[in-house]
Amino acid sequence: MSMYRKSLTAHLKQLLYLDDRPVFEGERLFADAWLAGGAEAEKAARTAYQEEKHGQRQRQLDGDREKWAKGKQQRKELMQRMLDELKGEKSGLVQKL
Repeated sequence: MSMYRKSLTAHLKQLLYLDDRPVFEGERLFADAWLAGGAEAEKAARTAYQEEKHGQRQRQLDGDREKWAKGKQQRKELMQRMLDELKGEKSGLVQKL
C-alpha cells in the first residue's frame, strides 16, 4: 500500500473508497498501526490480523467438523434402527410360513 493511501486511510476514518477501490477493515488497521508506529508496527498488525483470521477460520472448520461427525453418527444410528426393523419383519415373515 502506498504512503498516500496509508496516510489518507489512517487520517480519514469515514473513508470507504479511495481511487476506485474499497478500504477494507484490515487495510485500515494496518494504516492506523503504520501511523502510530511505522513499518514495524504495521508488520506486527498484519501478523496479528492474519493470526486472528486464521483462528476464526480454524474455529469455523472445527465447528463444521463437529456438525459433520454428529450428522454421520445420527445417520449411522438411523440406518441401524432401519436394519433392526427389517430383521424383525423378516423373522416375522419366516414364522408365518
